[in-house]
Amino acid sequence: VADAGHHVVIATGRPLHLVADLGGQLGTSVSHVVGTNG
Repeated sequence: VADAGHHVVIATGRPLHLVADLGGQLGTSVSHVVGTNG
């Protein structure tokens, strides 16, 4: 049971990490654009 739970955490954690990663890259791009434009 603990092993199955661990796999679920990994399965759900990876997409969340990818989303957070993409969000961070998007935020960085936006702040670069905003910083460049004024």
